[in-house]
Amino acid sequence: MARGIANRFVHSRTYILLYLGMAALSVTTVVLSLQDGCPGLPFYVLEVVINSSMILEVSVRFLAFGRQFWRSPFNVFDLILTMFCATTLLVLAFAGCGATSKEEELLDTLLLIARNVLQFGRLASVMRQCA
Repeated sequence: MARGIANRFVHSRTYILLYLGMAALSVTTVVLSLQDGCPGLPFYVLEVVINSSMILEVSVRFLAFGRQFWRSPFNVFDLILTMFCATTLLVLAFAGCGATSKEEELLDTLLLIARNVLQFGRLASVMRQCA
């Protein structure tokens, strides 16, 4: 029963709207990370929301597709990217901000940009499948 609900959700317009919202929040975090100085509370709140959404979204897809989940390179890549984004958020949260973390800030910004590019590509793919 849960698999059927997850499958219907993955193929619904609501899924596309939620995915689009998540992508918009990701763009916002890129803008916040490019501002001078250390990221503030809004950046971290949005990152937690986005990471939680990504974990939930990948989990729903895993539930919907079952063993078929592993056959799509997009799904496997999304799973790896989600784990990497969560790990990066933890590192940034505990590393603090200062002159020694400029490389980490650059890595985080590049990761956010890459994630946005991949999310918009994935969104286009999902929208094309639903059309």
